[in-house]
Amino acid sequence: MKKLYFSVLILLICVIVGVSFYNRNTNVKKTIYAFDTVIEISVNDKNAKEIVNKSFEIIKKYEDEFSAFKPSSDVSILNESKNYKVSDDVYKIISNAISYSEKTNGYFDITIKNVMELWNINGTNEGRVPKDSEIDEALKSVGYKNISFDGKTVVLSNNAKIDLGGIAKGYCTNKIRDLMKENNVKEALINMGGNIYVLGDRTFDIGLQSPDGVRGEHFGVCTVKNTSVVTSGAYERYFESDGKKYHHIINPFTGKCAYSGLKSVTIIGENSEKCDAFSTAVYILGKDEGINILKNEPDLEYVIVTDDNNVYVSKNLKFKLTDKNYKLHKVD
Repeated sequence: MKKLYFSVLILLICVIVGVSFYNRNTNVKKTIYAFDTVIEISVNDKNAKEIVNKSFEIIKKYEDEFSAFKPSSDVSILNESKNYKVSDDVYKIISNAISYSEKTNGYFDITIKNVMELWNINGTNEGRVPKDSEIDEALKSVGYKNISFDGKTVVLSNNAKIDLGGIAKGYCTNKIRDLMKENNVKEALINMGGNIYVLGDRTFDIGLQSPDGVRGEHFGVCTVKNTSVVTSGAYERYFESDGKKYHHIINPFTGKCAYSGLKSVTIIGENSEKCDAFSTAVYILGKDEGINILKNEPDLEYVIVTDDNNVYVSKNLKFKLTDKNYKLHKVD
């Protein structure tokens, strides 16, 4: 028997100080549905309405270009034609994705789409467990080296298809952040369906969702300023079949759900797109290998939760454990 679990509500992160932010002279707070999730932007500034409207124009523009499910998008056309001159932003995000693949030894890879289609974990269908033979065939098209460029023309080899879902929200967040900084916005909170960015002169306390708790229950709090907080976890989208849980984070080398001994990975850094990519890769790699690749990225901090409720936190991150069921470890 299959059962699907999915919600477009914020599952990964709750903003502990969100209420005080909204109640103290916040000019505009607006919510829309895009990128297959609920997106909320709050701006406290004299030009708040204009900034929020421009922010949602950015979201609409990039959803139209990046979505692998919209037939008219650059990504969909590229996936069908295998050879297409894409927009500047699509070229940039694909180039960035390749860079993250190289940095994560291929554990973040946007050419995973053919495998993802087999599992069908997209929030609207029940999902399925594909046969090993199907996975083996689909894996022939997976690998970031199947992407090449001829100027701004992107070429896909070996029947590869791309899906930018792993970094699209992060790329969009970065663009909205840049817009706000260019306009000297006083204070803002961008919530791209769990991809958080906070901007302003004060610090924010960001509560990290307990993987085993009810929605809004946190196991710890990060205190951050002008930065992004992005979490990957198997409790976001999954289905159960014959008593086993199958989630949406797929290992690009096995074509199967990643079971690495982790419950969740939170990455903190200025570049939301990069945080997006590394949270996925570290979740797939597991604690030890994940921390090893993060040592090469001094601009990133992390909170890694293992299946046995141990919490590993990078030494420079201001973090407080709030749930006695977890055990804290600071990592040098």
